[in-house]
Amino acid sequence: MTKAVVDRISLKEDGCDTDTLDTSWRLLPNIVQVNNAIFKKTFAHVLDEKNITLKTHRENSNGTDSLRFFLSSDDAGVAEHVLKLLSQQVNPHDIAVLARTNSTLKDVSEKLKEYGIPSSREDFPIIETRAYTLASFEAATLHVAKTNDGIIDDWQGFSNIDEDNHFALLAVLGYMHEWNSGHLFAGVRNVNEDFFTSDITSLFLNSSEGIFPTIASSYPIANYPHSGLTLYFDVTKGRWTFKNSLNNGAGYSGWKAHDNPFLVRPKKDGIFNMSQLEYNYKGGKYFAGIAVHTRQYPINEDGEMVSSDESRSKLTGAWWVYGEQEVWNSGEKTISCMVQYSENTSHQNACYRYAEVGGSYQDEKNECGLSAQYARFQQGTECSLEATWKRQLTESISIQPSFQYIKNDNGDFTALCARLYVSF
Repeated sequence: MTKAVVDRISLKEDGCDTDTLDTSWRLLPNIVQVNNAIFKKTFAHVLDEKNITLKTHRENSNGTDSLRFFLSSDDAGVAEHVLKLLSQQVNPHDIAVLARTNSTLKDVSEKLKEYGIPSSREDFPIIETRAYTLASFEAATLHVAKTNDGIIDDWQGFSNIDEDNHFALLAVLGYMHEWNSGHLFAGVRNVNEDFFTSDITSLFLNSSEGIFPTIASSYPIANYPHSGLTLYFDVTKGRWTFKNSLNNGAGYSGWKAHDNPFLVRPKKDGIFNMSQLEYNYKGGKYFAGIAVHTRQYPINEDGEMVSSDESRSKLTGAWWVYGEQEVWNSGEKTISCMVQYSENTSHQNACYRYAEVGGSYQDEKNECGLSAQYARFQQGTECSLEATWKRQLTESISIQPSFQYIKNDNGDFTALCARLYVSF
């Protein structure tokens, strides 16, 4: 809408005209800098930079700290930071808390009262603006290069990016419609885009830290590196979020007629559906879900999942529960714990039970984690332990070493690896 208005004014239709204010005569320099940084990103594809950024006329010769801000998703974190500011003799009238909804501000206000800090929300209620819609087309590709096979004889997969050589696999391609309370997506998608994601589990390298093996090892679904046609939606109401994804029963990763992510074959591949209910509260995230597949893919004599041609028409599924909770917070330093459990309804599927406990520490430049996994497969039990540390070296580069100990019926294994992250 902004671009449409700008374009219309630029044509000077119906007497329209514009004049650009290039200098702020009132604000201090650091406030102008924050505004410039925000609006340059917001209007990067709408206006020329010269029509976005402001120069500053005033000087801050005495070094007045005119604006400081920090982000937090936790009520206790906000309260502790406000308490810290007050201990530094910051005027209470100079402290403001911004939130998207009134319900969030209510929770923050209650937490401030617990800390003995009065707030003025009752005197100055916030008026919410809640109506907006956004539409976009999304696209993403995967490129994988593998060094060798058979590093260790594990079942879960010690690396969640380990895969055969692939070039330009279609991971995401479709239309996303977004409004203030939810999303709707239609197109090619990977199930890990929307499910089985959390701040703690995303830190670890083991494959079971993403999608549960009760699902990933039991069905040939659109799981990394495969994708498939998907109809996905989510709806958020307060602290609750409901997600649902309807997929073709098998995922694909090729560009051939019989192997591409656009295939829809319910009679041969089956239909796969996932539903999940999430709850977020006071630094915690909890969810429970269920997955249903209209065809069963048992394990053959070689211990591998049968093909779609050999699958049989039978309804099976899996359910799961997950919880993570922030247990300590001090400024930008946090410690969180998590626990998760999942079962498959059929013992004829590859993996029918999974459990995990773990925790993480995070500060401005470091993320450390420790987790333990248990997975019950048809061929036996596998237990694993992972310790990892991710260090932010620069704004765009980080490195993450990881150590894993894995024990199953084939033996005991250790894996030491490191990942390098580069963001642009």
